Amino acid sequence: MDDLDLGELFTFSPLTSPLSSPHPADSHLPPSSPPQASSPWCTPRRVASTIPSTPRASGTEQVISGAHAQSVERDDFPSSDSGPIASSPRVANLFKTKEQVIRRKAQKKRKETLTAQRAQRVAAQQERLHTDIAVTVKQQAEAAQKASGDREHCFLKVIEDLSNVGASWGELVEWICQPGVGHGEVRHEGMFRRAGQVERVLDLWVSSNSKTGKAKVHEWVLNYMGKVVGQEGQAATKSGILLTRRMTISESFVLDFDLQKIHAELRVLCPSMALLMKEFSTTRRQKQEANQLTTTDPSERDSLTTRAMEKKNQSIGTAMINLLGERSQRNSYVKHILGLYLYATGAQRQVLSMLSSLGFCSSYPSIAGSENFSEDEEVTERAPCDAPAERDRDTIENAGVDNTLQAPNPVSRLLYRGAGLLRRLLNACFTTSRACAQSKLCGHVYDNINMMFRIAEQILGRKDSQENGTYATIFPLYDAHPEDMQTADLLASLDAAPPLTSKDILHTPEEARLFQLSLEHAVMRDLVSRTDLFARFHADVAACLPGTDSQIPLHKTDVYPLPAMNIDESSITGNAEVVDTIFKSLGFDIGTTKFAGIVRPIFGDQLSISRLRSLMANRAGHESLARSYAFAAFGPGFFHHQMALTHGIIETHWGSASTVTASLHNLNTVLDRKPIILSSLPPYRTCRDLIFTCLSSCLLQCLERVCGHDSLAEYASTTTFPEFHEHVQLADSSRNPGTTSSDAVEHDAPTQSDDGSIRVTLTQGDMVFENACLFIRDALVLREFTDAIKGGYSGRIIRTLKLLALMYRGSGRTKYAYELLHLVHNLAHVWPKPLREIMIKNWLVNLSGKPGSWVPVDLLQEHMNFWIKVIYKANGSNASWDWLATISPCISLLRKLALEINGTLGARLGSKHHSPTLDKDFTALCSSLRTNNIFEVENGRVVNPENAGAGAVPNVMNVGLNQLQGPLDDYNGAFKQLQRRRRMTPLVNLDDILQEPSRCMGESSVGEVEADPRPEVSPNFVEMTYSSIMVTLPAQDLCSAGTGILQDHDVLSPEGDEDEEDEEEALWEGLEDVSSYDPREAFAAEENPSLDISDY
Repeated sequence: MDDLDLGELFTFSPLTSPLSSPHPADSHLPPSSPPQASSPWCTPRRVASTIPSTPRASGTEQVISGAHAQSVERDDFPSSDSGPIASSPRVANLFKTKEQVIRRKAQKKRKETLTAQRAQRVAAQQERLHTDIAVTVKQQAEAAQKASGDREHCFLKVIEDLSNVGASWGELVEWICQPGVGHGEVRHEGMFRRAGQVERVLDLWVSSNSKTGKAKVHEWVLNYMGKVVGQEGQAATKSGILLTRRMTISESFVLDFDLQKIHAELRVLCPSMALLMKEFSTTRRQKQEANQLTTTDPSERDSLTTRAMEKKNQSIGTAMINLLGERSQRNSYVKHILGLYLYATGAQRQVLSMLSSLGFCSSYPSIAGSENFSEDEEVTERAPCDAPAERDRDTIENAGVDNTLQAPNPVSRLLYRGAGLLRRLLNACFTTSRACAQSKLCGHVYDNINMMFRIAEQILGRKDSQENGTYATIFPLYDAHPEDMQTADLLASLDAAPPLTSKDILHTPEEARLFQLSLEHAVMRDLVSRTDLFARFHADVAACLPGTDSQIPLHKTDVYPLPAMNIDESSITGNAEVVDTIFKSLGFDIGTTKFAGIVRPIFGDQLSISRLRSLMANRAGHESLARSYAFAAFGPGFFHHQMALTHGIIETHWGSASTVTASLHNLNTVLDRKPIILSSLPPYRTCRDLIFTCLSSCLLQCLERVCGHDSLAEYASTTTFPEFHEHVQLADSSRNPGTTSSDAVEHDAPTQSDDGSIRVTLTQGDMVFENACLFIRDALVLREFTDAIKGGYSGRIIRTLKLLALMYRGSGRTKYAYELLHLVHNLAHVWPKPLREIMIKNWLVNLSGKPGSWVPVDLLQEHMNFWIKVIYKANGSNASWDWLATISPCISLLRKLALEINGTLGARLGSKHHSPTLDKDFTALCSSLRTNNIFEVENGRVVNPENAGAGAVPNVMNVGLNQLQGPLDDYNGAFKQLQRRRRMTPLVNLDDILQEPSRCMGESSVGEVEADPRPEVSPNFVEMTYSSIMVTLPAQDLCSAGTGILQDHDVLSPEGDEDEEDEEEALWEGLEDVSSYDPREAFAAEENPSLDISDY
């Protein structure tokens, strides 16, 4: 038992076999001999014999009846007799012998005996084991008590010796702990090597000690921990994770903010402080709950524990950040970001000031700047890239901008104390925008922004006012290369472009087939997406989308807002000033040929683009290529086109309040929506929702008529997608009106009524049915246009634009119709093929990079205007264009910050609201359409029985086609004039004319030049040479044409007086024979033009 391990003894099991016991068995118990090979114990089980059995007669005999059979098995136990055991073969005698019964009883008795002997041996072994354990434990206790007594006697003797020499045990401990006494090994071996000994001593000092002793230990611990956490705070400050001074104030300053990462770094840098705060904020119950998490899946337990501690770690990290901010005001990174977030989400100044007092964010002056900051303190001069930046003197440290992101000649703003973080972000964002414009090919979009500046207390010179300005944005072009955007190629293609014809506008047979398939697919998309009846066909409908040519490759568009400009763009000169200001602010020298060598796409609404086209036509030939905007390629604003089409459909199909028609007026009344006045239409979204809701109801009613079921619910539950597709085609063909009542109807001869009015009676055609069919067609065109834009399908957009050129004119939108003539001509003939591909890949933007998230470029600018006017607008004395110019370049950055923090710390509200169900609307509209038999042809049915000619909806496509030729001729005339003027070489540059205005009046000294053999020209006329052709013009005309100032106020009208047209033709007769015109000569200054965009 001396060598017996207690661990092994306690792990001993009572069920352990005695054969494996180390102790021998008792001598009085018979040994258990292994069975012999010849014993029946080792023989396999004999096959049981099936014999008939009868009830037992008497004694041990058993009578077995021959009519019954019983299976008798041999017993597995060996017989006590050493002789052989008789088998039980099938014999004639079926009765058991007496010897067999006796043998069976003996075997049973032997089994019981062996079991009892085995139990006795186990009990005896356990008893001996327990006895040995008790003896061992007693011996160990006696040895420990003896050793304890020896140690106590030794300790007492040491204390007595210390007392004899006048020393204390504290001095002994202090002496042996001193590093210079040479007993370091003794100190380590005797105190620190043994696990838990130091902890036990300290626990005794703070628990089983006097009050004075406890107080001294507690005071020492506090002082020591104060030093430790102080050192950790110093280390956290030196690490720079919260120091704004060491950070570059750029977009990454905001976008790289990660609060969880900062908390994790602080826990690593300040482990003691984090542990103290964790213990301070955690109760014993919380610890027990965390330890008692019992789940079958370990990963699930870890997940529960992690979620439970994340919130606590976040609170601890936030408290540490606030305390580090109190340690040093320079630890302000998180405070600045949270202050920017609050400002971006519309928090008032009082809220910012309150939270700043609690240490959660920066103060309002630190964000927006102090009131004593003036423009005189801001250096607005342009400085080179390598100019040294002056050190900032504000608590918000000035950070230099990385030179790799700076554009050539960037604006270097040296902001002084009180400038505010937003002005520094303005500098960073604007520098990034300039770098993007200088290093990449970019698109440009701008729109007017109307600001209402309200004054609470009006005095002389101060009152409410509405001011008009402009806001612009640039974005990098996707898949654009400098060699594909050469202005020389654009001018050459423009000069060789043929006139626009009606064939360019009308669909080819292939385009007509694709567009018809697109309209049929629009029907399926509408039924699947707007009702739950056919929602299960969504994947099938998406898989059979036709006309997917020229789809824009999926990519994410980066946008760079520019400072807001206090420039009114409501005139031609205003638009010219806006464009010049945009390019000048981006660091371009717009007066050079090098700048004009690359095509610059410009997007905007119809009015802005129309004014720029007039400006280009007026200046072409009179000024240089740069100042006449030969480099500009004007892109469409599809959002404004959508608004024009929507309002045109509303006005065309509004109709009257008759209850038997499918007019929008009647359907709007059925839906019980707000009344609509055509002279003051509601917002675009309200009109579009009304059109789409009525369209879906009409399509459901048409499908109900052709499906052959009593209800659409029954049909939707049983139909398959091929049947659904076939029925949609039938419904689409059934609503085709052919010729409408407004085009050709058959009627009786007019008759005069009693009151003198003329009555016309229809004999053929159904005006109500045809009006409803025309509405479905026009609404489907709007639906196709909207879905094509959302999906980024440029091919479908182009096919729709050709029809819109007719629909706009037929619905009275002549300006948009004329603008589409320009766009269709550019797509067909004017733009070179590489430039055309670039334009159709970039007239939509995708800010998220997700499918189905494409938006028009002008809608992007409208969103920017919205955030300025609603979220970031200042009130009171701060409402100024200077403040708008400060905040506008940071809008995109602030929106990203708000979305990031909302997603990390805010509630999970989602990014979209759930649209209300339209089932009740569809039910009401379908019931009205079914009751009035709108989609059943009734010959002779009219809208107004009193006047059959009233109420007919015009077929806007036919009307637009009939009116197309005149505007088409006017457009071709204006385009031909532009081609002629582009061939002209300006006599002088605008700068020369402005510096020497006397040359405009013919006062320049002609004698200073060499003698010319040509006849002398009157002083009132000036000679202008265009490609070796001399034309003499009046000096006052040259002054107007040369400067371009007077003509910028006149819109180039396609209509003019016949006499003026004759004079214009006579003037250009000499230029018609010019065959040596080559637009590339204007760029001959560079024999080998560089294809690197940075050179431009």
